[in-house]
Amino acid sequence: MKKIALLGSCALLAATASTSFAGEYYPANHWRCSADQLYGHPSYQASYPEQRQGYGRTTWARDAYKYYRYGAGNNLFLATKFWKSWMDDEVEAAAAPAYDLDIYPVYADDNNATTGIWKGPGPQSTATWYGTTFSIIKSRPWSLPKADGSVYADALCEAGCYSPEQEVRFGDGFMPVAEAFEVGEQHVTTLTPQATLGALSFMDNDIARWTVDIAPADQAILTIRMQSGGELRVTAEHPVLTSEGVMKKASDLVVGESLVREDGSPDPIMSTERKMVFTKVYNLRPTTTDLLSNILVAQGYLNGSVRYQSEYLKYLNRRLMRSNVPMDVIPRTGATSAQRQPPTSAPIAPIAPLQTAPSPRRR
Repeated sequence: MKKIALLGSCALLAATASTSFAGEYYPANHWRCSADQLYGHPSYQASYPEQRQGYGRTTWARDAYKYYRYGAGNNLFLATKFWKSWMDDEVEAAAAPAYDLDIYPVYADDNNATTGIWKGPGPQSTATWYGTTFSIIKSRPWSLPKADGSVYADALCEAGCYSPEQEVRFGDGFMPVAEAFEVGEQHVTTLTPQATLGALSFMDNDIARWTVDIAPADQAILTIRMQSGGELRVTAEHPVLTSEGVMKKASDLVVGESLVREDGSPDPIMSTERKMVFTKVYNLRPTTTDLLSNILVAQGYLNGSVRYQSEYLKYLNRRLMRSNVPMDVIPRTGATSAQRQPPTSAPIAPIAPLQTAPSPRRR
């Protein structure tokens, strides 16, 4: 079956059966669907059930599968164009209270040379398939736009991260993240599991897989400018490490807080700017699964891999690293106590690595 040319190295993005480790959610999908973005969370069910747009798409697809598989001539071929059985475990795992995610299927269209996707029912779809609430989306007719077999359920959706020109450290040098993806870079530099803010140490880490937008789209990009003149451009949900050892969403950062440079020194934020940009964004997963070795270096600053956006959500806004840096030397000018969320002092239990993961190479 033909894959979408826009995605480049598609072997890195292929959906696989569910894998779990240490009780953590490990999604089988590797597309970020900003081009077809639906919203809502399982926790909305009690008070805002109609706002679960993504769950509406999932319910629509599951119902179509059941109808064509069991109620209309036992047509398994047609049924699996709407939903695939491996998706069930992924959706249920993501909906657990620890993650609170509504993930949903996205549809490939091998004959669409512009985007390579078909937008099923939801807010950013065509007028025929338009829907803004759970009830409307799930109640759309079960039909696909083409009968030639070019449209099919292909993956689920998750978060993404760096704008394409942002330079990430691979080995001893930096490379724009989009270029690294296109050339099939297999190794990335991360912190070691023993690193602290007072004693940073790095290693070469194998890349388990990349995450990339399924197609370019208008999306909010934050430009964070620091006192040193440094700059970082990421999506609003991207995890960034502060000088207090706390991993925060980029949208939660405020002027006066400091990011951490790769030499461990704090660099105060001077300004943040949000702008809509038509682009694709990128991130990756190292093979290792502990918290610290999922911290990368981008534009010279420490920030999180895609695991913090899809698997490690509960660790955001918590202290990740013990530091020898005295708290009274950390720049805080401009950030009020109300704007900052104090980190907890409780240590975080380590996450066991996958038994099949190859050992990363220290540098």
